[in-house]
Amino acid sequence: MMITLQKISMSISDSFGARVESALLKGGSFKQPMTRPLMLLAVFEANRILLAKATAAKNDNAKSMRPFQRKIALLAIAMDLIYSLDFLSESEKLEIIGKTRKEGTKVDSKPVLAKLAFHRGDTLQKEVEAKFIPMMKKFMNETGQDVMQSHEELCNAFCQNKYEKISGKSGDRPKFWELRRMPLFAVYRVYYREFKVDEDVFPAEAPREIQMKDMPSKRPDDLSDYVFGTWAPIGTDVKPFANDEAAAGTAQDEAMEDGE
Repeated sequence: MMITLQKISMSISDSFGARVESALLKGGSFKQPMTRPLMLLAVFEANRILLAKATAAKNDNAKSMRPFQRKIALLAIAMDLIYSLDFLSESEKLEIIGKTRKEGTKVDSKPVLAKLAFHRGDTLQKEVEAKFIPMMKKFMNETGQDVMQSHEELCNAFCQNKYEKISGKSGDRPKFWELRRMPLFAVYRVYYREFKVDEDVFPAEAPREIQMKDMPSKRPDDLSDYVFGTWAPIGTDVKPFANDEAAAGTAQDEAMEDGE
């Protein structure tokens, strides 16, 4: 495995797991529409961790990574983050991590998480700020929303307003509407306060440390196959995706627009 099993403690009161659970589950249990928002959150946090590592004066691992090594690290960290979530069962964790996308009768063999990590890992923050920050400013100007109200109330009012404009209907938006229609908005909910990243957000800490000595020096033919073939959950040597018989989830994705 490319990452040494070195566990790192995380704050219980404000952590990736605590904020994700609050934003997605809202006191309930995990449901299928939460899958893509959760993947986006894990990829966003993995990139935030690598950026923090690269700017830390005492850490040379992230600074010296080649582009393909950074992609490997980003995906592996995202997998670790999902696996670290206590509100998910063992089977839910592995299903989310290994989920592929089905379009019609054709199944894409590449896990959705890998595609998000490799193609959008370092752009998600720009996507959020280019899309939702202007939309939030416009919404607050048009509706006169009090900037002193809670973040949760502001996000709910914004989503309700978007639902009414898009659907042309009044009344409460359907359950999970924003998760299906705007999965990327979950990143705004978790990390942003009004128009910028929350200054008091939890520290960017990986569930386990990155070790360059365990990284391949030569680019593997298939980065996704390499990571999934070598990854093992923290605390075990069992590699659940190391063979074709691994139980990776496949789902017919619903319409998801990421607010685009």
